[in-house]
Amino acid sequence: MKIALVDATDRAGLAVCRSLGQAGHDITHVQFGNNKRVADLSRYCRNRVAIGNPNIDLPRSALNLATALGDIDYVIPITDGAVELVYYARDNIKTTILGPPFCSLQKAKNKLAAISLVAPWLKAPPTSLVPPNGDISGIEFPCFAKPIFSSHIVDDRLIGTSVSFVKTANELERKIRDTPVPLLIQEPISGPGAGINFASYQGQLLGVSVTERLHEPGYGGGSSYRRSGKVTDLIIEVASGLSAALEWTGVMMIECKRHDGELYLMELNCRPWGSFNLSLFAGADYPTLVLNAFQGMGTGELVVARENVFARHLKKDIGWVLRNPQKLFHWLASFRMVFSGTEQFDVERLSDPLPGMYQFVSAVGPLYSKAVLRLPHRTERHAIDVSKGVVFICKGNVNRSVVAAYVANQLGIPAKSGCLLTRSDRRASIEVERYIEGTLGTSAAGHRTTVLERAISGAENVVVFESRHVNEVRRRVPRHNVFLLSELAGESGDVADPDGRSSDVYEECFRRITDLVRKAFG
Repeated sequence: MKIALVDATDRAGLAVCRSLGQAGHDITHVQFGNNKRVADLSRYCRNRVAIGNPNIDLPRSALNLATALGDIDYVIPITDGAVELVYYARDNIKTTILGPPFCSLQKAKNKLAAISLVAPWLKAPPTSLVPPNGDISGIEFPCFAKPIFSSHIVDDRLIGTSVSFVKTANELERKIRDTPVPLLIQEPISGPGAGINFASYQGQLLGVSVTERLHEPGYGGGSSYRRSGKVTDLIIEVASGLSAALEWTGVMMIECKRHDGELYLMELNCRPWGSFNLSLFAGADYPTLVLNAFQGMGTGELVVARENVFARHLKKDIGWVLRNPQKLFHWLASFRMVFSGTEQFDVERLSDPLPGMYQFVSAVGPLYSKAVLRLPHRTERHAIDVSKGVVFICKGNVNRSVVAAYVANQLGIPAKSGCLLTRSDRRASIEVERYIEGTLGTSAAGHRTTVLERAISGAENVVVFESRHVNEVRRRVPRHNVFLLSELAGESGDVADPDGRSSDVYEECFRRITDLVRKAFG
């Protein structure tokens, strides 16, 4: 069979690639960008196809996906963004999706609905819902702010969100403004992380496993060292009950925390997860189980993963022990499991060595990129031709570039703004809205962030605030003129990002930008 993995990033994609590749299937990685992933280096990955970044141009990526899947038998989305893209394009692709019906997915990915779905078996932390622009009085801090969707499509735009640990009302207000979907506010609960993992077909449970997190980074983030736990009757009841309620097809992880002896729901992961390899190593080969079910092959008895086998993300676990040096001897002793045959590394394999080598070599990449971005920059030395359009670009398009564009517009310059981050549709910061209303006498309430590649449409001139951004813009849009704002104004130096600083820092930053824009374009 020809099988495509969409956005096969990091460990989950590699685990699925190895599972199906070892079974003799032809694996193609359909990726969002051009950067290599560890799965691309696997001996089982036969092809790579880039379809463009759906965070920048979702409709085009969807068309490219349909073309890439032309002769593919089955497709498996690996990340939240990939799930959204594949189901967005589902009417235009003939390839069978190894996943749930669309209506089941919509229920499961909603974090508020998930609490009700698992309520017969699992508790949830105390939770309240805050809609956009909702009232936050009465909320106790610190708390977790969880968008009800990890990834969502709004007006043909792919919106990615993230969970935040917020400590103050101001932090929560910023989170609400940055998130285009309602937020769940949950009280933090202590305890180790755990996962109830399963695969099913049309509501019938095929396999089940339990993940117990041993090395965790703290609040948020995946674990680097895990153990397979005991699959009890309750675990099977939870997995089979949820699978039947959703008529689920595919894989799922019920992410939990174990607190005072009970499991509390965190969220449902409706695609392969970071610790996916542990379940495979413990004997629950979920990709093969689901594929066999699609092909009408008998599922036989329920596959229950073995207890007390271990999996380690070595690169990440080295980081864990560096943050916890007091546990060095315990950490070294834990490697005895490798020699006893009860532990497996997520990435490193003697039978498939290149991914393991690449993940450490690629760690040098970000350091190299940062060094390149800090090399002496070359900005345009000729005068800027404003008739050809001006776009102000900063990191997030919520502070500096917004102010600059509004000031330029008041001077009669047709200017737009955008961001280097691939996050669209965020509002300007509350500090920007107050400054623009108080100083410029207009409103920025309608501003929404725009990614660089979209923002430059119809313009030839890009103006940035930091010298390191000059080289990044040149790399991404090489045909455009790039200017540093301070140099256009006859000065030098960067205008630093005020994000997260005091109100005085915001005010000082915005006033300097106003002065520089007026000098450059007035």
